[in-house]
Amino acid sequence: MSDDPRTTPGADTALWVVVDSAFVILSLSEAARARLGPAHGQAVGMSLVDFTHPDDLDKGLGAFAAVMTHVGQRPAGTYRVQIGPSRYETFDVTGEQLDSSGSEVLLRLTSVGERRRSEILALGQVEILEMASSGAPLDQCMREIVTLCESFIEATAAVVHVLDAGRPQPIAGSVLAPEISNRLQSLNSWRQYEPFRMAQDRGLPYVEHNIEKAPHWKLASRALHSSRWRSCVTSPIQDSAGRPLGFIEVLRASNDRPENEELTFYLLMARLAGSVVSLRNSEIALHRASREDRLTGLGDARALTDRLRLATQQGSSFSLLVLDLDRFRWVNNNFGHTIGDALLKVVGARFAAATESWGVTYRHAGNAFIVFVPDNVCIESVVEHSVSLLRCLDDPVVIDNTAHNTAASVGVARFIHDRDSDPEEVLAKAEAAMYTAKDSGGNAVRVYSLSSAERTQRRMSLASVFLNGLNDHQFKLVFQPIFAFSDASIVGVETLTRWDHPTLGLVSPDEFVPIAEQSGFFVDLDRWVLNESLRHREGLERSGLCHDKFQSWVNLAPRTLEHPELMRLFDDAGNDVQRFIGLEITERQGFEDLDSAVRNICKLRNRGFDIALDDYGTGRASLIHLAELDISGLKIDRTFVDRLVDPRVRKIVEHMVSLGHSLGLRVTAEGIETEDQYHDAKGMGFDTAQGYFMSRPIPGEQLAKFLRDRAADRQPLRG
Repeated sequence: MSDDPRTTPGADTALWVVVDSAFVILSLSEAARARLGPAHGQAVGMSLVDFTHPDDLDKGLGAFAAVMTHVGQRPAGTYRVQIGPSRYETFDVTGEQLDSSGSEVLLRLTSVGERRRSEILALGQVEILEMASSGAPLDQCMREIVTLCESFIEATAAVVHVLDAGRPQPIAGSVLAPEISNRLQSLNSWRQYEPFRMAQDRGLPYVEHNIEKAPHWKLASRALHSSRWRSCVTSPIQDSAGRPLGFIEVLRASNDRPENEELTFYLLMARLAGSVVSLRNSEIALHRASREDRLTGLGDARALTDRLRLATQQGSSFSLLVLDLDRFRWVNNNFGHTIGDALLKVVGARFAAATESWGVTYRHAGNAFIVFVPDNVCIESVVEHSVSLLRCLDDPVVIDNTAHNTAASVGVARFIHDRDSDPEEVLAKAEAAMYTAKDSGGNAVRVYSLSSAERTQRRMSLASVFLNGLNDHQFKLVFQPIFAFSDASIVGVETLTRWDHPTLGLVSPDEFVPIAEQSGFFVDLDRWVLNESLRHREGLERSGLCHDKFQSWVNLAPRTLEHPELMRLFDDAGNDVQRFIGLEITERQGFEDLDSAVRNICKLRNRGFDIALDDYGTGRASLIHLAELDISGLKIDRTFVDRLVDPRVRKIVEHMVSLGHSLGLRVTAEGIETEDQYHDAKGMGFDTAQGYFMSRPIPGEQLAKFLRDRAADRQPLRG
């Protein structure tokens, strides 16, 4: 038995009716009294038959009789109930005896329309948030919100406006007369109409009951006169702090006052839109922050990669200029890196200003800049522009009252969309041409030719001896310690690979890792790294220099993670490999086959492996990937650690740390190089950290001594 609704708090707002064995209404809730039939005041004492649709009467009376003869709640079916003169609404009805004799029965009514709208709302919200999280365009998400708004109440038209530079811009909505659309856009300047402004500031919908006579709708009166729209509800779109992001405008064919249910629904839609816009704004800020060079403010190498990818997808040709400052190392050695950084900042600003009308300048690495030149600039003009860039450096750069003369070498190469397939090869050609200009004495421009293809030849040569290098012990491991913020103890090491070629010297991982992936040697490299890491780790355990939770983290290439022989790689390493080894997946490289990667990560996690997402925030993984990938840790890229002094970047990092912890993930700060960065990261709640401030990478043969000395040293962390 349920509680008597007549004595239950809040029951007046529910739809319920109590009838006797003759189906006479004994009592009903205030909500039911206001909803049922033409004679609201005389409902008590009337027969339920008077409110039931004639076609539903026979099955209804039979179902109600069954309720009266059985104890417990029973469904009585779905029936049309009169709610006005010749107006019926369909309700789900359940019945329950209120006493053991069955003389009183409680009937509860649920509007089928309301139930269906609730289902549509719940499913719609989930689908829209999933769309936004997976990177769907903002206008596509907003079109779905418009569809939800218009399906809730018949004879409505919705338009979503999003603020752009403080002005509302329509982003999705029904096709309206131009006069109405223009009025919707100009009306809501957020301060133009006082009643509207006050409602928006309080986060409430503003209702205009007769827009045809409203003075602030006068500009649209002619269009409104010939349309069916009579009233309008405007709901504010805001972020979590209440800052305006836009609004949803719903035009209604009726000028009746909207019910609270309708207003609540539109507010829910506005909040959903606010979540979508906030998520998209966060992703845009995150994307920009991770692709902006912290020193010059120019786009970085990742931003250039995005531009090259887009150009090739669009089938466009383009030119690339690689500019490398001459004698820059001499400036760093004689004046220090602070002066060198200041010089780069000024030079980058000069290049950006000079290329503004014909190209886009990026800082590539060190003292190198790259200019992307679109297809509408012919190669002859590209060369002329390149010469003009050299002239940008004719005037000395004055820093701290000291004039620094500088120059640059420029290499030029062109990507032809119906001839070339790899923009990276064109970039390599431009670099080869730049080195030709530098070899000629610098301060010169050279266009790529076959004679400047030495870089390509070097790559081919390294690929041909890669496996020999592995077998001949040319590769070495170094280990970057990872420290816990809680007690400054070492909780593990990241394993890094170095190639010491007998004739070429040290080959950078940035050079040999792409060679391994492009040549198909990445599994061989990962197998060698895994086995060597195990050998070092087991040696440390035998020496009593590490505890059970101490892990050696190995970087795993996404292509290895997607490889069908992945599990055999770990089977060959032994049964206890998961005790010693953690796996890092480099997020910036992304996944070609995400489904395969997710399956293999689940298999590795089931085997007991700890898995961390490395360089988080710099690559292709969106927020939804954190839910799809069964990982145990996040490593925030040094790009963000370097820029914690920027309040915007700091806020992004705080959200990243909070998100990681909310998902039960361990969060690591990479690239800690200063004491300020260390204390900032500790205060922001990071769990662990690594970087030059605590320790540079340790050669494998020195790792045991380092850990032994560290265990004996009880002093606080120092660089």
